[in-house]
Amino acid sequence: MSDKTSINAALGGLLDALSQGGGGLFSAVEHQPIIQSAIDLAKTGKYEEFYFALMYPFEQVVDSIVQKALPESPQAQFLMKNSEFVESHFVTLIKKYEGSACSADKSRAILSHLLVFFVKGKKIEFDFTQEYTYHLPKKIFTTHEEILGFFDGVQRLYYGRPDEYLKALMETMKKGEQSYGT
Repeated sequence: MSDKTSINAALGGLLDALSQGGGGLFSAVEHQPIIQSAIDLAKTGKYEEFYFALMYPFEQVVDSIVQKALPESPQAQFLMKNSEFVESHFVTLIKKYEGSACSADKSRAILSHLLVFFVKGKKIEFDFTQEYTYHLPKKIFTTHEEILGFFDGVQRLYYGRPDEYLKALMETMKKGEQSYGT
């Protein structure tokens, strides 16, 4: 069976399992040759071969989806593909400087506003006049520039270039430390 046929069968099995509730995703594909090969590669510690045998083809599918959905914005594509990675960096700092309460709501609000900015060009501005503001950051990540700078740093960190991330992290931490007691 060719790699393409094997990948198509595995992806088809996953999609079928998802449409039926998703409870048995692994069992739906575990007997596919590509999955068995990936298991063998993982058992033998062949991480690079594992990546190219299993992860890379699925990443190509995801890349195609986000490029088709969001052709105007590479940043929006990155955010859609790596939202958990990006959000974990925002939420960790929000927890540190604003507390755990509503930290996930705040990070989701930030990511939602980032996507709107990347796709529609609308500057990130939080409306503190609305009835509920529990989901808005109040001490850090409060300005368009701060959020974009931190996002850019996280994106660069993802690609192995930590300098801008460390700079944005230090600026955010400094602002967070200054906000104690306010």
